[in-house]
Parts: sequence; structure tokens; C-alpha cells
Amino acid sequence: MDKIDTDLLVIAIYIISVVLVLSIKNPLRVKFEKDAFKEYVEKLGINLGIDFKLAKQYQSSEKIKSLVITIENKSSEDAVRIDWDKSSFVDIQGEVHRLVRQPPGLEADANKTANVSLIPPTQKYPALLVTEVSNKSGNPLVDLAKLKHEKFPYRFSLWLFTETFNVQLKDSKPRLCILDCRFTISETPFKLSDIFKLPKI
Repeated sequence: MDKIDTDLLVIAIYIISVVLVLSIKNPLRVKFEKDAFKEYVEKLGINLGIDFKLAKQYQSSEKIKSLVITIENKSSEDAVRIDWDKSSFVDIQGEVHRLVRQPPGLEADANKTANVSLIPPTQKYPALLVTEVSNKSGNPLVDLAKLKHEKFPYRFSLWLFTETFNVQLKDSKPRLCILDCRFTISETPFKLSDIFKLPKI
């Protein structure tokens, strides 16, 4: 192979590499801001934990159709009541939607599902959450394919209307609060190894 052929080969490899890099859309990370939530409930004086079942990363073509939540009542004296009718999902555009929960083993139905969940002391409550609109239309909570690279990070949140009351006191007055569960969508750092994980283009 002479020098001209070598130069052409190098140029071809360079062009292919550039095309591959430009075609890559970084995997996305959806993060529940758990530390901020923990600090928030500590300030409110509520002994409660919340966690969400999220993938380590998402492809940019994926759609988040629901959120799987686990609410843990860590108190030994207080019960927790979640009013789903007064709770909301705030999407990445800032629009507010009514939440609909799906109890384990049941389909989500805004008309048939009980609107309040009572969590006794030291117990956990799991549920799958959608919105009233997404449940009827089939549209996702977040369509990752529509997110634009230059606008990252994106944010959305859940606002859970909550009451806590002491089960050991007959005249215990409920404490009302809004649990603000915030999420951030960000791009993961690019790695050269990601090139070899891509489908052929």
C-alpha cells in the first residue's frame, strides 16, 4: 500500500469515526433527588421515606409511562395518609396533572381506585403512578425522544398531599403537608465504548 492509499484510508477512518460520534445520543439518567427530599422531610419533622424504581440509565428513544413508588412510614406512632385526588404530577413543561395510583395487582382507574391511602406506623406502601391523562390516552409521563440536547437538564416532580396523625392519641389533629419529590433528567458522559454498543446505521 503506497502513501496515497494510506492517507485515503486514514481519512476514511476519520470520517467514519466522526459520523459515528455525531450519531451517538448519550444515554440518559433519571434521578430522584433523594438527598434533597430527605432534608425537606427532616425540616418538616416527618419520619418518612420515599423511593422510586428507576433504571440506571435510559436510551434517548425510551418513554417513561409510569413511576413505581414505595412510601415508607418510619414512625412508630404516626400514621400517614396520602390523598391522591389532591396530589399532582408536574411534567417537564411545568404543566400540572392529576395523579392516579395503581395498587398491586389492579389496573389504574381514576374512577374505581380509592382516592386515599393510609399507611400504618412502620409499614411500607408500594404503588404504580400514572396521570389521569396518560392513563386514558396512553401517552407517557415523559417522552425522552423529544428532549433536546441543548436544554438538559430537564426536571419534573410529584407533589403528594399528605396528612400525618398520632394513632395513640384520640384527639390527635392531622398535620398537613405537601411532599415535593423532584426528578432531574440528564445526559450521561460520552464513552468511546458506547460506539460499539450502537445498532448499525
